[in-house]
Amino acid sequence: MKIISFIIPSFNSERFLDKCLNSFISSEALDKLDIIIVNDGSTDNTPSIADKYASAYSGSIRVIHQENRGHGGAINAGCDAAVGKYLKVIDADDSVVTDNISFFVEKLESIDSDIVLTHYYTTDVTTGVIKKWMCYPETFDREYTLSEMMSRWDDFSRC
Repeated sequence: MKIISFIIPSFNSERFLDKCLNSFISSEALDKLDIIIVNDGSTDNTPSIADKYASAYSGSIRVIHQENRGHGGAINAGCDAAVGKYLKVIDADDSVVTDNISFFVEKLESIDSDIVLTHYYTTDVTTGVIKKWMCYPETFDREYTLSEMMSRWDDFSRC
């Protein structure tokens, strides 16, 4: 069973797509990932890059080719095709921390949450400075009810 579907909406993303997909493929949990690249009418090499990865990793990476329907249309197409228990949208110019994927998948397999929040990193493209954004102050294992999350909206709204 695929535990999580990653939807990657991609429009003219040839500069970024290799880095994005490479951040997934060295993960020990790749067989539990459903990675869906939605080529949203790209006119560059995005379609051929996506096809190359889908061919090489056919058990985990798929491609949907469609005429341009915009970012939301690409996400919707990915949602329709997703088979994972959980769903995450990641843009083609993003990447995942490969070392964390196996831990993350293991955690997802052991819980039955409706929403899962994680910290994330940003990189300033001008300076190269990497900043960690904390979605919440407590440990990864803490579970919250919806009313707890809503009462602490300022702590969770960055996620």
